[in-house]
Amino acid sequence: MFKVFKIDIFHKEIIFSSALMSGVSYVLRVDYGLAVWDIAFQITLMFLLVWMLFRIHIFYAIIMTITTYHAYVTIQIGLYYILGFNIPNHISIYVLQVISAATACLIGWIVAKKRLGFDFIPDTPNYRLTLKTKDKILFLLTIPALFFLTTTIYVTENLQKWMVLLPVVHGFILIGYLFISYRKDRSE
Repeated sequence: MFKVFKIDIFHKEIIFSSALMSGVSYVLRVDYGLAVWDIAFQITLMFLLVWMLFRIHIFYAIIMTITTYHAYVTIQIGLYYILGFNIPNHISIYVLQVISAATACLIGWIVAKKRLGFDFIPDTPNYRLTLKTKDKILFLLTIPALFFLTTTIYVTENLQKWMVLLPVVHGFILIGYLFISYRKDRSE
């Protein structure tokens, strides 16, 4: 997320955030059996951390969080099908998680190395936001993105025949985010 949006990296805060989010995810999934609600909690927690801990303006914290989650879910679902992990066993799920995280890190490294990414997001919470058309479109994309992100686990567990559409839907929404972000970045 920080490499894609060209925000300074704060290693201690990222480690703290990662540990907190992993702990919350584990407790929700294992202790309480709320895997269906895990993504909604994770997105909310990530948004709060980006906004309050990393001090990103609230509007852009929403955009960054949803875009990042959407990109990661797109990577993970794509790898799920590409690598043939649709065989239900726990080992393949763990391998998928490791490969997904490694792929996301590799993409972040490439984005940083090639100096790609977007720099339209201010790194101060006191930024005076003036909503332009592209900002409104980015925000409107968060509605279907949030819906599909939070229903992904439900679909994978209960509506297997529709799961094949998830990479397509997530891919289209992610392309929309990238296209609008690119246009916004070049216009400012």
